[in-house]
Amino acid sequence: MTNKPTKYYIEWAVLMLLTLLILISSLIRVDYAFTAPGYNDEVIDFIQFDTPTSLAGSLHTTSVIHYEKTTMLQYYTAQLFNEVDIDELSDYYDYIDLDDLTVRSFLMKDDSIATSIIVAANLAGETLAYESYTAVYLTRTFLDRDTLAIGDYILTVNDIDVETFDFSTVECDETVTFKVLRDGQNHTFDVTKKDIDGTCQFGITLGTFSVITDNNLPYDIIENNTGGPSGGIMQALYAYTQFTQTDLTNGYKIAGTGTIDLTGNAGPIGGIEQKIYTAIHNDIDIFFVPYLSDDLDDNYIVARRLLDTLETDMDLIPIQTLDDVITHLNNLESSDAT
Repeated sequence: MTNKPTKYYIEWAVLMLLTLLILISSLIRVDYAFTAPGYNDEVIDFIQFDTPTSLAGSLHTTSVIHYEKTTMLQYYTAQLFNEVDIDELSDYYDYIDLDDLTVRSFLMKDDSIATSIIVAANLAGETLAYESYTAVYLTRTFLDRDTLAIGDYILTVNDIDVETFDFSTVECDETVTFKVLRDGQNHTFDVTKKDIDGTCQFGITLGTFSVITDNNLPYDIIENNTGGPSGGIMQALYAYTQFTQTDLTNGYKIAGTGTIDLTGNAGPIGGIEQKIYTAIHNDIDIFFVPYLSDDLDDNYIVARRLLDTLETDMDLIPIQTLDDVITHLNNLESSDAT
């Protein structure tokens, strides 16, 4: 006959051991990232026009949940789900502060929303005043301390306009002078190009950042927890319906993914498979995806390959521009859903 106190202590010890293992595994980080299905945000919830045109259907952006340097617990838990991708971190992350990736993500989202609205306004015949800058989108840990920071607008390099300065002419261990705009004030920083793993680098990534300067905007931007630029196409589509006061939804629940540039071209995105799962889980009727090449890893080709294995009535539509999206919706017959 089992001694009850002894059995109790054994069960208690096992429970404590399991708890300890879970606690430890939730603290230890491993060099892997996971991407999981994420959020389906209705655009009207974060771009709110003063006098909105009502839509019979709805327009959504689709995002993923992505973590770099996951914990051991996250790593093993993620492997239980077919919809989650797990990837070993590349050398790219060796010199990056992971918190900076979050800052960059929301900076890119701000640019994406501004660009979306500019494109939509121009297509609708409206004029919005805006400015575009060359900005620091990311810094590396070997960048000279107390110099450039994420979000800085680069004005000149060695007194030459940043748009025309040839960075390839700067040699290793050579120092150049950056003039930047930060929080409305001008700053000057000397930065040295360094030899990092056999490559000369300043430790910054630059990109174009657009800001609408019009003071009479007919909308408000409501912040949410979704970052990144991949909502561009759908944001522009929604803004276009508002500027033109037209309903292109025909009663459908419509989503999509794709960055957008100032000419209205769609750009590639990451996590396309998880975005397809997200759309299906949210009962999306029509999903727009960039189709930019015949490469096997093109967003549309990957999405099409996955969709063909799933039981769903969702229509997957390849696009290259905002015009493609509008043309497709103009040719749709109305849905019974209202």
